[in-house]
Amino acid sequence: MSTPWRLCLTATVYHHDGNPAELLALPDAGALDRHLLARYIPAATRTTSNLRGYTPQDVHRWLHHLTIHLDPTGTLSAATPASAEATDLVLHELWPLAGRTRVRTTDALLTTLAVLTPLLLVWAGPQPQTIQIVLTAMIGACAAAAGVLAITTGTPNSLANPFKTPQRFKRLAVWLAVGLAVGLAVGLGLGLAVGLAAGLTVGLAAGLAGGLGDGQAPGENLGARSVIRSDALLGLAAGLVAGFGLGLGFGLVAGQGFGLALEFGLAVGLMYGLAVTAVASRRYVVFLLCSRRRLPFRLGLFLDWAVTAGLLRNSGPAYQYRHRELQHWLRQHPSPPPIP
Repeated sequence: MSTPWRLCLTATVYHHDGNPAELLALPDAGALDRHLLARYIPAATRTTSNLRGYTPQDVHRWLHHLTIHLDPTGTLSAATPASAEATDLVLHELWPLAGRTRVRTTDALLTTLAVLTPLLLVWAGPQPQTIQIVLTAMIGACAAAAGVLAITTGTPNSLANPFKTPQRFKRLAVWLAVGLAVGLAVGLGLGLAVGLAAGLTVGLAAGLAGGLGDGQAPGENLGARSVIRSDALLGLAAGLVAGFGLGLGFGLVAGQGFGLALEFGLAVGLMYGLAVTAVASRRYVVFLLCSRRRLPFRLGLFLDWAVTAGLLRNSGPAYQYRHRELQHWLRQHPSPPPIP
């Protein structure tokens, strides 16, 4: 028991059952570590509240799969300097685990289909056929742009909350002022009635959308799941503001009223919200869909439970294994070893 880590392993393994006197029969420290690590996950699962029914076998396999993200080649060991080893599991950065091509393709397909959903309203509405064809072409262009943006996205950053600090609130105010100024100029150029209303609406929407999407900061001091939640909510807000603002402006210019604004605005909002702003949360959801057989779908809940069980720990917006020895041992054991 020369280290706090070994003391923690022993206290957990023998908390409920077993006889710690059997440790005296082990020949060396390496055998002691292997003995304790093989029993650590089953013991932690038994001693922690487990309302979702996680089994030790599933916990082991899921945690092993996550180690591949930190050590793809499986060549790192305890002798590797800590500075040369990846330790952070950030939710929206895990997507390469499910296959880069698979995730990118699925992401582009689902994003494109989502942006195309307003077509159901277009062809079910009472608009003239000419308007329906124009709207179909415009929504199709939005969907194609969203698909291209989705498939070319690398590792996304998470959106920072623009209202969290005074500096970000000032940036939002600047974006809003610029958008209104541009909208006013465009509106005056088009005319003092419909053009001015449309220009101000579009300018307001563009300013708010740009301000909400400004200041991406993956190092925000938020919890791991809070980063994803904040990214999704801000992306939704920016998408709704941009989409319905631009849609209303287009509807006023075209003289088609609220119906046209709703349909076109929904398409633009989905494109902007999904493909431009809420990139981190969108990619994380796609990653979960592509990892159904290797990870639990509610991965964030499982990782929070693993923190409670003492298998992981929180480090800002990331999860880390409780100890480097546990991370290396899991990487080397895809399945739970047999316990005599």
